[in-house]
Amino acid sequence: MQYLLKVEGITKTYKEKTALEDVSFSVRNGEIFGIIGPNGAGKTTLLKCIAGLLKINKGRIIINPPENRKKIKMGILLEQSFHPYISVYGNILQHLMMYGFDKKTAIRKTDEYLNQYDLTGMSNVKPGRLSLGMRQRLALIMALIHEPDIVL
Repeated sequence: MQYLLKVEGITKTYKEKTALEDVSFSVRNGEIFGIIGPNGAGKTTLLKCIAGLLKINKGRIIINPPENRKKIKMGILLEQSFHPYISVYGNILQHLMMYGFDKKTAIRKTDEYLNQYDLTGMSNVKPGRLSLGMRQRLALIMALIHEPDIVL
């Protein structure tokens, strides 16, 4: 099976600090690939580079086939992927509407996500008041809302 995502020799530096140095791997379609490491190892930097949120200094990122680069939908699960001053319910609803769902459908889907990810009892709570695990569930919902081809 051919790769969906290929990272070749990625290097990312911030002034004099090297965050990533010569990172390479490939991920096949349907494969689950994990990146683990200690704090400060560059995991978030790598994900941001793949998502196009940061410019790399060296190397390349290939989506296969290359002509699909602009068509591939990516979901990214970062530490802060929601608005801290809006309730859990409001965050999900706003995100759905941002992706073009009409209000009636967005309300229905928000309720479905809250049930599916066991956040119904926290729907009126602001994300900062959630436990780390519940914030991660909310971040996962945000990453999956638009049914991405690749989830980072």
